[in-house]
Amino acid sequence: MKLERYLSSVIKPGRYIGEELNTVIKDHKKVDVKIALCYPDLYEIGMSNYGISILYNIINRRNDALCERVFAVWTDCEPILRKHRIPIFTLETKAALSQFDIVGFSLEYELTYTNMINILDLAGIPIYSNLRGEKDPIVIAGGTAVFNPEPFADFIDAVVIGEGEEVIEEIIDILKPLKSKNAKRKKILEALSSIPGLYVPSLHTYEKIVKKRYVKELSKENYPSSPVVPYISITHDRLTTEIMRGCTQGCRFCQAGFISRPLREVPIDDVISIASTGIKNTGWNEVSLLSLSVTEHSKIYNIIKKLKSGLENTSISFPSLRGDAVTQEFADVLKDIKRTSLTLAPEAGTERLRVVINKNIEDDAILNSCEVAIKNGWRKLKLYFMIGLPTETSMDIEGIVDLVKRIRKVTGRSALKISISPFVPKPHTPFQRMAQDSLELLREKEIYLIHEIDPKRIEISWREPEVSFLETIFSRGDRSLSKVVETAWRMGSRFEEWSEQFNFNIWKAAFDETKIDPYKFTSSLNGERLPWDFIDTGVKKEFLESEERKALVGERTVSCMVSSCNGCGACDQDTVKRVGKIPLRYTEEYDFRFGRKKKKTVTFSPLSKRRVRLRFSKTGSLRFISHLDTLQLIVRAIKRANINVAYKKGFRKRPQIAFGPPLPIFVSGRRECFDLFFEQPLSMDLKSSLNRILPKDLRILDVRKVFIKSPSLSKIVSLLHYRIGPVELGEKRIMEFLKQKEVFIERKKKDGECMINIRKFVYSLEKNENYVDVLIKFLPEGSIKVEELLSSLNIQSSDDLMIERIGMFADVDGKLIDPFDY
Repeated sequence: MKLERYLSSVIKPGRYIGEELNTVIKDHKKVDVKIALCYPDLYEIGMSNYGISILYNIINRRNDALCERVFAVWTDCEPILRKHRIPIFTLETKAALSQFDIVGFSLEYELTYTNMINILDLAGIPIYSNLRGEKDPIVIAGGTAVFNPEPFADFIDAVVIGEGEEVIEEIIDILKPLKSKNAKRKKILEALSSIPGLYVPSLHTYEKIVKKRYVKELSKENYPSSPVVPYISITHDRLTTEIMRGCTQGCRFCQAGFISRPLREVPIDDVISIASTGIKNTGWNEVSLLSLSVTEHSKIYNIIKKLKSGLENTSISFPSLRGDAVTQEFADVLKDIKRTSLTLAPEAGTERLRVVINKNIEDDAILNSCEVAIKNGWRKLKLYFMIGLPTETSMDIEGIVDLVKRIRKVTGRSALKISISPFVPKPHTPFQRMAQDSLELLREKEIYLIHEIDPKRIEISWREPEVSFLETIFSRGDRSLSKVVETAWRMGSRFEEWSEQFNFNIWKAAFDETKIDPYKFTSSLNGERLPWDFIDTGVKKEFLESEERKALVGERTVSCMVSSCNGCGACDQDTVKRVGKIPLRYTEEYDFRFGRKKKKTVTFSPLSKRRVRLRFSKTGSLRFISHLDTLQLIVRAIKRANINVAYKKGFRKRPQIAFGPPLPIFVSGRRECFDLFFEQPLSMDLKSSLNRILPKDLRILDVRKVFIKSPSLSKIVSLLHYRIGPVELGEKRIMEFLKQKEVFIERKKKDGECMINIRKFVYSLEKNENYVDVLIKFLPEGSIKVEELLSSLNIQSSDDLMIERIGMFADVDGKLIDPFDY
């Protein structure tokens, strides 16, 4: 990989190395259709997206197709790619995107459009569809942000409206024979336009309706049993398991709730199977149950109880919950599960406004949820509120303050965080035609809330009104906005969804240059033809209009799961009946995997614990991941290998593992060590068991037993041996450095800068041909970075410079001893 030699210049090189656990690598010459699946955001965000994982699984299980992943490169990496003319590449085979038949984008948020066209440009693919030639890939988009595809339609060849599990197979089946016949690009697009749910902008007439695709039954086979496990920490660093798709609550602002209808549940046995297999094949220690409203699954308590009984040392987590979701019954089911934080979504500060948005939750129910959560061990609560909702008055804003103060009384000293977001009118919702509050009014409301909510007792965060303003424009805009997106991108717009990168001035300049009025998209759209009217989500327009009228007169619509059918049009049946939650009662404990009685676990006293020390090497591309990421990699390998290590007590079960001094990022390690603890005799070949599972660049070299009372590695290691090179450093410069008693450098810290005498940390420094060997002291008060030593010696870092830690030592009465033999 050309980029590897430059990775020492980027903040997180682990984003670009690939080779993760469960990655699928195929020979490009042995498949008919090649697909590059792109997520226009950072690796950490994209790898947390469940849709990417599902499509990756579906495509790669076929013998005639392959799927590889690519993510947006951060602002520190893009200049390197452009300077050295390295095309953006996939993680699996490091292939350029231009080598693929299809480049598919998963668009989940409107402000990633500039990232999307930046990826195309870095790949050498024309950003406008009408400029692409016969040899260019077909560019397809899908995801939740494509239900109004017009603002980005000029960049895309085809758009998948709806769920992609079945559509992607149909796309491959159509493309395969056409590719073998060397069909022209126009012929391919015409064939794709015949697939239900596929929108081809260049061939579309407004009168033609594109009906959303959805999967009628959620098939177990479509869910990944061995999802890719990243080397670095990601946003949702856990196993995701979908339990339900769709929602019938009918919150009138919520686009996801309307476009994902009808409601479909994953059968309970499939949920358990997917979760258990996934944990076994990944080594993750947490399962996140995914749906828009987890507690609405008819068998949610059964699911939780079965997972609890079957997945040892594994936590269960949820996305945000309805404000009334936390009952004592719910808390009882979650007994013995990690309870750190809980997220609730009251959305509005008064019951009146909650009726308007059809969030049918009373204040007392919200307060009860908070009280139950705190009494049952949750230590932190996070609450979501919206401002600028239709019919909102000053009393509703004051209601947020009042409700938060009442919640604060209930939660006591527990951590409480409030998140404020401006309302964004979204397509295909009852509020799709509503105006958005002005920037000035939204800012006034936020300032009021920030002033009235005590920041010493309550943490408060908010979304800038300008972000929501742009989100509304690109949610409800037309095709003229393609020029605005291109202009903003050329002005430097990247990663606008990240607060530190958001630059509203760029967008103002882009609108000025293109002479497009942004405010026409944030004003009321009553009586206007909507740019997305040609898309049929299954929910009737008459139903949305009826819900808008009911909102304005303060009338509720009850979920069809607890009442008769509301006639939204999404279902194939007249009514959807809800099955009651039936708690599982176990008379005996059963082995989760084999269906027989569990044997009682024999517990040992603390004195009977056993301790094993392992020596390992970490080289190659794994030098680009951090110490904490290395620890997680090893912990997951231990779990996958079914090694019965001792676990720390508490809600969050963690294996007892202890490392020596952290190995810095960018540094290879030849003789590193860590200790494992066991409560039972070890009856397996630990070295072979782990090496079968660990990646090739991390090898267990040796294993030996250690006395349980021996000092920890961090206490006995006092010297770290580094080899650095190639460098130009004369013997005279080394002697000058060693003769000095003090060599000060400036070190930047969070609270400022300080001067450090690095000379006292250097035990020895020797030249060895064109390399330097240095022993750095690892003292109780700390140590120094190799880069700091190089700087003091006036050695410039280069792309060819390699740093290895080839050993570590304990200094015992002046004698250096390897800690592995201590």
